[in-house]
Amino acid sequence: MPKLTLIIALVFACPFWSVAQLSPQDESKLYAETKQLGQFIRRFNAEEDSKGDRLYEGDKDWRDRNLRRKYLAMLFDKERGWDRKTVESFVDRMTDKQAPVFLNFHGGDWRAEVQATFRFEGKDLHGRLLMRLKEEQVGSRWIIEDVWLPAFDTYTQKDTAGAGFLHPLSHELAFMNLHKVLKQGNNPYAYISQEQKIDQLSLFAYETQRGRLQFKQVDDIRFHFFLDAGWYFELAYQQRNSHNRGWLIVNLLPLSSPELMGELRKQLFSQP
Repeated sequence: MPKLTLIIALVFACPFWSVAQLSPQDESKLYAETKQLGQFIRRFNAEEDSKGDRLYEGDKDWRDRNLRRKYLAMLFDKERGWDRKTVESFVDRMTDKQAPVFLNFHGGDWRAEVQATFRFEGKDLHGRLLMRLKEEQVGSRWIIEDVWLPAFDTYTQKDTAGAGFLHPLSHELAFMNLHKVLKQGNNPYAYISQEQKIDQLSLFAYETQRGRLQFKQVDDIRFHFFLDAGWYFELAYQQRNSHNRGWLIVNLLPLSSPELMGELRKQLFSQP
């Protein structure tokens, strides 16, 4: 069964804050907060000043190394226990004078992980969608690259120990025994090639189209960035009453080889 890529348009409800009648202290928190993913990328690259105004190539501070180092230190969730040397090593590599590393919203190896609630067979269930931005000839769009729903485990996890037996001379009987082995209640996977992958994305598209699987809400969003420079980091939205809030780095790992990068990717995105 070929793997399906389900293309959808998503509109996420994003929080917003009015700047009217803010105290100077509250206003400084508003400026400090990284409210959107695009803003995180601009601050990571030093393509925005401290008041949130865009910087462009030719501006004095555009991608300034010192400004970047200041911003990068602000983009970590400070309520987590960080290894200081690891963070300093990351900042040094991102702002290396000879080969600095910048993020590109329309490029690079990064994914969105969307935790969501669905309705299936009369029950609420939680699942996750792995999404990526796909560039088109004109513009770009988000597509669902993979999905994991616990309710589908029954259909996708094969029991090789219980492999069924279809006699090798079944063809001489016009495969009449198919009526017996494929009757309702039997396990059809026992008679399917073990090399055939039964993926949840195809089931997700099928059950959604039939109307049996219904989307209810987004519960959480994470972003995963895999950098060619040998680093991985995860973003999560932190809502709190402090300057250190918004989209912040909550996980950081140095990866010294493509093999380690691939292994981490499997751990993060493979079905539990």
